[in-house]
Amino acid sequence: MTRIVIQISYNTTILKQGNMMKKSFLSVAVATFILTGCGSNGSNTGDSDDGGNPEVVAPVGYDSLVINNKGDVVESKLGKLSIKLYSNVADVADAQSMHKGVVVNVNGEDSETMPIQASYVGDEIKVAVYDENNKLLAASDAIEVADDVPVVLVNVSI
Repeated sequence: MTRIVIQISYNTTILKQGNMMKKSFLSVAVATFILTGCGSNGSNTGDSDDGGNPEVVAPVGYDSLVINNKGDVVESKLGKLSIKLYSNVADVADAQSMHKGVVVNVNGEDSETMPIQASYVGDEIKVAVYDENNKLLAASDAIEVADDVPVVLVNVSI
């Protein structure tokens, strides 16, 4: 069962530049996913990731690791858990690209903000959470990276 809650909130900040007043908007979308775990051997979860480690399994159909504009793979640690982002589109690093942010909340604890290249706008990504032995614990449904949302918060329950 998947439950998706999208909440968009706007904070308005007024910046004074010379004699002009300028408003800037920050919007954050919150998506909540109830995730299902995988089998003990990971057989129903997908293929090994692009890193060539056969023990790390990517979500089915999403075998390209998400990168930032430096070409670094986007991942995070949360205690003993590892969080990786996967895409169904292989992307190339673009040093001029802007960033979008992804924050993953696992059982009430937030990861650091993971910057992803803005070229993923319009594409879908999946969040995968692994234990310390690289066993896939949960994978989110596909999340579309929206152009007008600078930070995506994904809640994961394991």
